[in-house]
Amino acid sequence: MIPSAAIRTSVVVIGAGPAGIDVSLRLHRAGIPMMLLERGDIAATIRDWPPGTKMFSPQERVAVGDLPFPPELAGREHLTREEYVQYLDDAARNSGLHVLAHHEVVSVRPGEAGFEIDARACGATDTKQLLCSHIVFATGCMHAPLTLGVPGETLPFVRSLPGLNFDAITPGSVCVIGGRHSAVEASLRFVEGGSTVILVYRRKHLFQMAIKSWLYDELMQKIQEGRVRFLGSTEVTGFGADGQVYLQSKLEDAPTELRCDLALVACGFTYDSGLLRKVGVAVTDLKPCLDASTLECNVRGIFVVGTAIAGQQQSGYTHDIDNVSGHGTVVADEILRRLQSRQ
Repeated sequence: MIPSAAIRTSVVVIGAGPAGIDVSLRLHRAGIPMMLLERGDIAATIRDWPPGTKMFSPQERVAVGDLPFPPELAGREHLTREEYVQYLDDAARNSGLHVLAHHEVVSVRPGEAGFEIDARACGATDTKQLLCSHIVFATGCMHAPLTLGVPGETLPFVRSLPGLNFDAITPGSVCVIGGRHSAVEASLRFVEGGSTVILVYRRKHLFQMAIKSWLYDELMQKIQEGRVRFLGSTEVTGFGADGQVYLQSKLEDAPTELRCDLALVACGFTYDSGLLRKVGVAVTDLKPCLDASTLECNVRGIFVVGTAIAGQQQSGYTHDIDNVSGHGTVVADEILRRLQSRQ
C-alpha cells in the first residue's frame, strides 16, 4: 500500500554531480516534474578532489544545462575544483530544482505507475517514498578508490586521492602508483611542491589515451629532466612500516624495494552497480547495458548518464566529464517525447 505522504513526480534523478544537475536542469526547463536525489552534498565527488585541482576540460564541455559561467570565471582556461563546485552548487540551488540532498536510496522497485524509491536521510531511521515513471542514474563511476590489495596498504604513509591536500604535504620523497590521468597530475603537483617522485605503473607504458595530452607532454619532460623517475612493468607487492614500497618488476626476477615519505595509490576508482542490478539492469563487463541512442537500460524507464555508463575505471575506460556532456540533452528529450505521447 502506498502511503499518503509519498512524493509523486515524473522523474527522479539519482546523483547531483555534473551529469545529474545537467539532465535535471533540462527536465525542469521543459516543465517535467522531477526531483534530484543526492546522498551527500551537491557535487560531493568533486568536493572530495584535492584542493586546487584544475579542470582541464573546456568550459563549454563542463557547463551544465547550458548555464554560462559567471563573468569572473568566463574564459578561464582552467577552473579550480573550488570554482567548479561553486558553479554547480549555484546551478542546482538557484534554478528552482527540487533537490533532496543527504538522502540515500535504500531500495528501488517496480510500482503501479513506474517505480517506487525508498530514500532515507543521513542518520534517520524512517524513509521517504518517491513514486515516478522514470529514473535517471547519474551516480558517476568514482564510488571508492581502487586498492592494491597488498600487505601494508593501510599504513599511515599510504594515501589515496580523495581528501588529499597537496599544499599541506611537506616536500620529500613520493611514490605514485598508477598510470592514468590522476596519477600523472598528482606526480606533477608533487614535483611542483618540491618533492622527488617515482611513478610506478604495472604496464610498460602509461595509458596515454586516458591522460590529457599537455599533461602527458609535461610529465615526459619531467622524466627527461630526471625530476620524475618512471618504473614501468612494475607491480607493488606490499608496503613496510618504515616507508618501504616493495616492488616486483616483470622484467627482472629479483624483487626490489624503495623508501619514501608518502605513497599515493592513484589507480582509479571502483564502480558500484549494486542498485542498478537490484532493479533489474543488466551489467556486463562492469558496465550497465544500454541503448546508445537513448541511454536507456534494458529496464524501460531507467536511464544512465555521465561517466557511470563506462562502469569500472579499468583498461577500457575513456569517459570523463567533458565527453559525456551531451547525455542530459539526449535523456531529457527522450523523456519529454514519451510524456507528450501519453497526453
